[in-house]
Amino acid sequence: MPLELTTRFTPITTGAGSKHQKSPADAVASGAAHLQYILRARAMAEVSWSGVSGESDSDRRRSLRDRMRILAAKGGKLGARVAEKGIVSLPNSWPPEARQDAVERLSGYLAPSGSEAMAVVVTHRDKPGNSHLHFLALDGAESKEAAKARRPDAKRIRRAQVIRLGDRGRPQELRQSIAEILNQIAIERGLEGVEWRSFKDRDVRISPTLHEGPTRRVRAKKTGKADPTIQENERLRQERQNSFEDDDFLRSEGTPINFEDFDKKAIEEPKIVHSDPVREADEKLRFSQLKERILKWAKTASKSRPPRSR
Repeated sequence: MPLELTTRFTPITTGAGSKHQKSPADAVASGAAHLQYILRARAMAEVSWSGVSGESDSDRRRSLRDRMRILAAKGGKLGARVAEKGIVSLPNSWPPEARQDAVERLSGYLAPSGSEAMAVVVTHRDKPGNSHLHFLALDGAESKEAAKARRPDAKRIRRAQVIRLGDRGRPQELRQSIAEILNQIAIERGLEGVEWRSFKDRDVRISPTLHEGPTRRVRAKKTGKADPTIQENERLRQERQNSFEDDDFLRSEGTPINFEDFDKKAIEEPKIVHSDPVREADEKLRFSQLKERILKWAKTASKSRPPRSR
């Protein structure tokens, strides 16, 4: 069963009108604080840098801070996007080699060789059952070779920005690209993959749960106060369970069934043109047999699947 991918992208910007707008000094300070947070020794596991000069981690951190100061100062009255923060969930079952592969490929995607972009990607494993990665990326112009490849027939080429998270629709494109990177690693290594599409895109008619974050339950337990987000998620999970009470195999996060998995030839949905008692009885029998086959297949698949760690 693939992991339902969770992603969150947040800009550090001085842009006028943005809800994330900061002063140039605050933007640089925010970027430096986030860099310190994701690279703290007790949390990080695997790390990869791309486009950042320096022989040591301290040198690379300094290079990123210097670049953020330059970008923040260039904004003028309109402001500018100084950096991009991101967090991406990872399958808990992935071994260190796969996670290292993931951070290297993602950092290379965010800051390709020859471009002016910079990126650092790091995994966090400090909390059990919460494997994920963070990135801090600074956008920059693509390489001349990439610009020519993008427009081979153009006489004059303008080098575009690499990340472009401020463009309409780009966050969804980046989410899909990250999923493709992770799924490629999963295929190559025979590991659990990820599902990036929303329930709506997959025509799954259940409500998704809200993002809780790593500290929400801890805070609620310490204070003894009910958290609205946790309460809403519990309600949604109960509602989902009640909806699928008769079909146990459909409770696994609403993943749609692929009939091709257990039947080489998919059965077409019947179309009843007119009311015919004999035809209706045949169709009911046919779908009753189909449901039995689905249940048998689902129970067999669940027995062969290793138990989830709690």
